[in-house]
Parts: sequence; structure tokens; C-alpha cells
Amino acid sequence: MGSVSDTVAAELSRWDVSDVERAVFGTDDPSGIERIIGRFCEVYFGERPASGVFYRSSVGCVAGVCLAAGRRVVLKA
Repeated sequence: MGSVSDTVAAELSRWDVSDVERAVFGTDDPSGIERIIGRFCEVYFGERPASGVFYRSSVGCVAGVCLAAGRRVVLKA
């Protein structure tokens, strides 16, 4: 597993479209999306992601991340 931004970048490179990311996160930059996801996880789960498990976008975005203590969570936006 790579970083969250690596996981996001891999998905974006498959489609070469990032309108959904700009609508949901306000950016299509994988590092920026990683910061937003990381901040959310820190506030609501008490820890930051250690790695990205998966990321997909269509009419929304869904990300699977592994938190620092090993717990895996799925986030949908």
C-alpha cells in the first residue's frame, strides 16, 4: 500500500478527469486531497492515515485508508 496521495493519483491517472474531486474537495491535487482526508481522520478518528487502501470517484468519492494504529476505514464524500 502506498500513501493516500499515491492511491488518489493512481485513480486520477486512470480516467484523466478530476471534475468530481474539484467539486468535492475543492482541488484535484492528490496531496491536497490527502491533507483533507488526513485532517478528517484526525478529527473524527483521533489518528491520521498511514496508507491508502483504495480510492474511486464517479458521482462522489470513496477512499479506503489504513489508520496509524492499523484500523481500516472507508470514507465517502
